[in-house]
Amino acid sequence: MTKGRRLAQVVAAAVGCAAIAARADAGLVIDIRPTHVNGVAISVPDNGDLSEGVIFPPGPGTTVSLNVYARVRGTNGLDDEGFQSISGVFRTGTGSLLGDLATALVSPFNASGSSPGTQIDADSDGDLDIGPAPNGGTPSSAFWFVRANEVHRDGVRVDENTEEWLIGAMTWTLQDGPSTGPDFFIDFIRRRNAGNPGTNNAAFAQWQEDGSGSASVRNGMSPYAVDGVMYGPEPGGVALTSIAAIGLLARRRRASRARQPDSL
Repeated sequence: MTKGRRLAQVVAAAVGCAAIAARADAGLVIDIRPTHVNGVAISVPDNGDLSEGVIFPPGPGTTVSLNVYARVRGTNGLDDEGFQSISGVFRTGTGSLLGDLATALVSPFNASGSSPGTQIDADSDGDLDIGPAPNGGTPSSAFWFVRANEVHRDGVRVDENTEEWLIGAMTWTLQDGPSTGPDFFIDFIRRRNAGNPGTNNAAFAQWQEDGSGSASVRNGMSPYAVDGVMYGPEPGGVALTSIAAIGLLARRRRASRARQPDSL
């Protein structure tokens, strides 16, 4: 089995975890999906199946390329959802593998005012995250902020109620590669006003569910969810157990956000 294939299976197992964790009731899901490992394209089914995961130690410099999608779901059975903007930060877990995140903007969500965010060691663990403290960090340009000049309704249709848009790109590059050790989990946290836990701000996200009428408008005051991605270098069942544990954590995070958005 080739190294690229093995790496693809590692990431497939990781995304399976995220799929198990996911589909909260929130109308917007920020979905982080791996596309390449060390430049080799991978295909990852989003089916929650961990059974084919093969975990093996990656080497220093291993780079995982990822896309970031906004998935908007309505309820009326029509292809009429829309997305315009969101602002926030990306984090890898403290105590996990050390790896640096870098982001890039994609058209049309690179309009004036948008920003790829600033690489910051936000949790002081030795690797680079994206963006400052999610609650009130400054300056505004340090946040990952994607926006288009208008609400876009040309997303890829997922089902009768759901559309999605590619809104950003990202890489994660491993600093070190132990033969055994912890995993990493990439998470997104939407920007909030300063405070603990801070307050929501309508300007920090814009999307629409079920048409363009005033009742369809959603913004930074509305619930959202995250479908993150996890990568594990440990061999065998230990790693799969770790992946499942991360999945449980993600489920709890998503449930919390659906009740009280951005409480992390």
